[in-house]
Parts: sequence; C-alpha cells; structure tokens
Amino acid sequence: LRPEIVHFHDPEILWISPFLRLLGITLIYDSHEHFPKQVTSKPWLRPALFRTFLSKIVALYEHFFILFVNRVISVTPEIVNRFPVKKRAMIRNFPILFSAKSDTQSTRVLNPQSLPVAIYVGGLTRIRGIKELVDVFARLENKCELQLFGFWESEDFKELCMNSATSNVFYLGAKPNEEIAQEVLKADIGLALLYPVKNYLMSYPVKAF
Repeated sequence: LRPEIVHFHDPEILWISPFLRLLGITLIYDSHEHFPKQVTSKPWLRPALFRTFLSKIVALYEHFFILFVNRVISVTPEIVNRFPVKKRAMIRNFPILFSAKSDTQSTRVLNPQSLPVAIYVGGLTRIRGIKELVDVFARLENKCELQLFGFWESEDFKELCMNSATSNVFYLGAKPNEEIAQEVLKADIGLALLYPVKNYLMSYPVKAF
C-alpha cells in the first residue's frame, strides 16, 4: 500500500516498527491497554511466577520498540504516563453519544406481562463475569431476562455458559453499533461485571457508559 502513516494497536507487531521507519512511514502506536499487566491476567500462562517474569520481558520489549515509533496514544492517564513525554498523547475512548428516538420501536415500555430486560454488550469472556451472570439469572428465571451481545472467547466457554442457561437467558449474537444502541435503549438494566484484574482496574469499560 505504501502508506504515509500507519496507526496500529497490536503490541505483537511492534517489532516491525524499525523496518517501517526505514521506508519513511510515520508510525502511531495505539496502546489502549496496559500490555504488561494484561499478561499477568492470562490464567493459561503457568505458573504465576512465569507470568510475572514474562510481564517484565514484555515491558522491556514494548519500551525498546517505542523508540522507533513517532507517537504513542492511549486512553487513560495510568497507561499513557508509561511512555516518553515527547511521544505520548491521551485520547479518551468514550462512546459516541446517540439520541434516543421517541417512537415505540426504540423505547421499551414495560407491561405487567413482560419481564425487565438486563443487557450485556461486549466480549463474552470468563474474566468479564459472563458465567456468573448466567448463573445469577438462573435464580431470576421468572423475574428478569438477560440478553447477551458479542463474540464468545471460545466455543468451549460458550457451551459451558449456555448449557447451564435457563429460559430467560438469550444469546443474540454480535450486531453493528447502530443496532446495539437501539437494543440498549430498549433494555432496563445495563451490566458490566469485569473481574478486578490489574489491566481492568485502570480502564474505563465503554459498556459501562
């Protein structure tokens, strides 16, 4: 493509930055998560001591290859302050505001026969509390409905959750932002039950807004 600017957010490909700079390309590294702390929350990296060691290696890797990028942007002070002052900039990752329509298609009106609707939008993963949500709503089968939107972390995890789901739990797939906005308007309760892992403790989950 021979672009003038490359904006990327995968730390796994930071190593290619020196080669792109040799081609005269301006590089923007979008560090929207604390990569070293993200490593410490991977349960499949065992033992825990190895995760700690790997986290330090990852931090060194990231800071070395940052030398070759032109700018680093991030979304929270805790993350952006990790990088050199001359290269860093903070750009908040808040959702775009949308206006609620007044018609009945976008505003859900409860009636005595309908259950309140709780909604979760985002990655359907273990550390985002999805299994716990499904288990809780099993106790609320006749009191509240749960709607899940997004992609599952794996087929095995999807099977684990949905096999124990009761009749008030619905997986409705992944949808475009415009459609999701309308689903959020129709719902009564929004859910964001992320685990308190180090990476999440310094983030602002878009789903909460």
